[in-house]
Amino acid sequence: MKREHIQAEAAEWIVTLNDPAATEADFADWQAWMNQNPAHADAFQRLQETWRRAGAVAHAPIQNADEVIAIAPPAESRATRFQHRWAVAAVALFGVIGVAVTVWQSQSQTIATVTAETRSMQLEDGSRVSLGPETRMEVQFSENQRSLQLEGGEAYFEVAHAPERPFSVTTPAGTVTAIGTAFVVNADPERLVVSVTEGKVRVDLPGASGKSAPVMVTAGRRLAWNEGKVRTSTLAPSADAVSFQQGKLHYDGEPLSSVIADINRYSTSKLRIDDAEVREMRYTGTVFTDSLDVWLASLPGVFPVRIEERGGERILAASK
Repeated sequence: MKREHIQAEAAEWIVTLNDPAATEADFADWQAWMNQNPAHADAFQRLQETWRRAGAVAHAPIQNADEVIAIAPPAESRATRFQHRWAVAAVALFGVIGVAVTVWQSQSQTIATVTAETRSMQLEDGSRVSLGPETRMEVQFSENQRSLQLEGGEAYFEVAHAPERPFSVTTPAGTVTAIGTAFVVNADPERLVVSVTEGKVRVDLPGASGKSAPVMVTAGRRLAWNEGKVRTSTLAPSADAVSFQQGKLHYDGEPLSSVIADINRYSTSKLRIDDAEVREMRYTGTVFTDSLDVWLASLPGVFPVRIEERGGERILAASK
């Protein structure tokens, strides 16, 4: 798609979002357009940045994108005319964009994947996120902060550098704040695993008194929190933190309950553990998500467990 057409679409979206009749569906469609192509978000953000630098406001009422384009004065060359058109349009749209962005900031975006689905996308600030299966995340960006709520699942974040807007990921077990970094978060109500591939993060965990207990995790390190216990370790060279995208799940002394919770996100046939002792058994190794049945069949040869079928459910129980 030509650059001219993309910029025209960006102007159309600015006008649409400024319309008092704009609906939630409009905002969802706008975000979908932003995510279709990095050039879409780039065009929108460039238009936004232009008016910020311009420091001027045009008060003429704007009814549609054609009027926006018509504001630009004629010039001698097509290239110059094009540049002027969008520079002047951006200045004229100062108030429009301000309203559109303010409305967006008051909205939250929910991103979710289904069983066995992985998904990668670019966020509004230029950061990239890759979601693992059965992962649900709410994104709430404002002028001063970038807040994400990871309700469950696994996600890899490549954070765009913007120290004036902290980037934090809140999970049921704690909050992870990026400090110019790339990292993986795997979370559910009972555990939190953070693997850092670049930079460092601050992890705020619930303390015994209910107060937050911050822990710094640097590149090449991994933090695992489970049932109030914190364990840090070095990422093994062969254990790529984002290997879940290639269907490989690495574990280093993780409770079997955590491993089963992960693999259940890759299979429609869920496995349940009904024995507390089995839940606490520790597993070290790699699980390949394209051969889960093979891995499960090998478990009784490694642990004193058996797999049963009960009422249509698969149960992992202790061996008799």
